[in-house]
Amino acid sequence: KSHYTISKDGQVVDRKDSNYYSPYYTWDNINNRVYFLSKGSPSDLHYEIIEQNNGSIDKKNSYETPYSGEYEIKGPIFISPDSTKVLLGSGNMFNSSDLTYISSFPTDIEAVVWTNSEFAYIYTLDDKTVLKVYDNNFKIKDTKYYDGKALSIRKEGNDYIIITSKQTGLSFNKYDTSKPIEEKVIDNSIDDSKCYECLLKDITNKDIYINNNTYIFIDKTNNEVLRYDYSSKEFIDVVKIKDSLELANIELKSSTYSLDVNTLYLGYANESIKKIDFNQTSKKEEKLVTLARSVNGLSIAGNYILAKESSTHYTINKNGQVVDIEDWLVGYSTYYAWDNVNNRVYYYSYDDVRYQIIDQINGSIDTGSPSHNDYDNYGSIFISPDSTKILLGSGVMYNASDLTYNTSFPTNIEAVIWSYIESVVWTNSEFAYIYTLYGETKLEVYDNNFIKQDSKTYAGTALNIRKEGNKYIIITKDEDKIIFNEYTIN
Repeated sequence: KSHYTISKDGQVVDRKDSNYYSPYYTWDNINNRVYFLSKGSPSDLHYEIIEQNNGSIDKKNSYETPYSGEYEIKGPIFISPDSTKVLLGSGNMFNSSDLTYISSFPTDIEAVVWTNSEFAYIYTLDDKTVLKVYDNNFKIKDTKYYDGKALSIRKEGNDYIIITSKQTGLSFNKYDTSKPIEEKVIDNSIDDSKCYECLLKDITNKDIYINNNTYIFIDKTNNEVLRYDYSSKEFIDVVKIKDSLELANIELKSSTYSLDVNTLYLGYANESIKKIDFNQTSKKEEKLVTLARSVNGLSIAGNYILAKESSTHYTINKNGQVVDIEDWLVGYSTYYAWDNVNNRVYYYSYDDVRYQIIDQINGSIDTGSPSHNDYDNYGSIFISPDSTKILLGSGVMYNASDLTYNTSFPTNIEAVIWSYIESVVWTNSEFAYIYTLYGETKLEVYDNNFIKQDSKTYAGTALNIRKEGNKYIIITKDEDKIIFNEYTIN
């Protein structure tokens, strides 16, 4: 485990013992560093400075990332043309100044072409080589596929030469960078021959978002996002998701929607967060950012997006830049709720309900909230209009000030039935919620003092409720389709 420096005529000039074994080394000729990896648990990225006058190795200092297993570390190692960035084969990129994390690409990386004006890399997907072409701001420009496993890429004139390995031998492929890139035709039109209500029969409430009279449905079964105009009672457009070979077998883990910018965000198991901007004429799924692990949770957090992967929360601005990271969180939450009065994100930590405060100026995360195990904490999280109370899908309500118990609403009517609140309407003058019991949807209507006013039953299981004028619009689903029901408020 020793590093030696050797002159070109074969003379050993320096030695550093008690070092690390690394299968990958890369030289940075601007900063006079050699980057390498350490094996073990956890692995890490390191560098040593080599004095160019005498070949001495800096033995006084140890340089490594400030992390301990948060990011996957594996080779090869690539250096940016200006030596300000270090990219690993895991897809994770770091600042060379202090080895802090910058961002990630959603795949492993086998080889790269990296100049001041372009960036391209290749990797293997099953028995195909995938070429990804970016501009110098890492905005995706093109994707191509070649037969065989990825081996090498280099630039020769206007061409990328991509070498792949097939059963018949090596294959040399050419990509002409001077040719205009063909824009993919985007078709958002509705197919009138389809029963979209039927296609949505497997949807959950977590896959429904609302912008005034427009419903947004995420159809995970058919890999589509549909928008429905309730005023005209018709579907208005469709956006394909997972519409690439790379995402075909990747699970969609999470989603959230920003009413402010009318944009849907989708989190995938391959660490990528995509977005659909409904303000665009041609609506498509586009990259926002890539994290280090599966994006298991997403929530709007005012001016920012909060993302959960493994034991880490990220805040991300709407341009896709990671602005803060909070590590070593415990538990796994699939439910989040944003409180825009107190700037809090509520979530679950095992059986506890907790929150984090998100600074709306710089996106920093402040963790520290009470936790409770005395009550049933599960299901969706709802915030009162004045942000003084939070209600859980279990029917338990807490005071937001200190998360002390306030009251409970009955959903578990019979001991053998495990049921929870699916969706609510909560204003300053009324409160209504729906839940499923014995395969039917139950509507419970209260006044602002939580005195019960009415109950109704609808066919199908509960999905969503919202208020429009003097009506509640209640979405249920049966085995065949989703159903829109109306309740007139007296």
